[in-house]
Amino acid sequence: MKRNKLAVLAGIATIFTFYLTGNQTSQEVMAKPSNKITVAYTLNVNKKNIKNKKVKLSKHATVMAGLKKAWRVKSTMVLSLQ
Repeated sequence: MKRNKLAVLAGIATIFTFYLTGNQTSQEVMAKPSNKITVAYTLNVNKKNIKNKKVKLSKHATVMAGLKKAWRVKSTMVLSLQ
């Protein structure tokens, strides 16, 4: 008798577990994979945190593209001939 009760209880617990893991919220079902990432930039001067900015970029963007989107950036190209 105890074995039957234990088997029934184990079966109910298994069904309940599968029921809970099978249910997804509407946000999980409707969420699309994004090709965007959020990058955080921090401006430090003399080891002091001056300003923080977060920027959304494509997954394959360069660091310089993110910097230019977040800050006013002056860049120069340096070629080294060896």
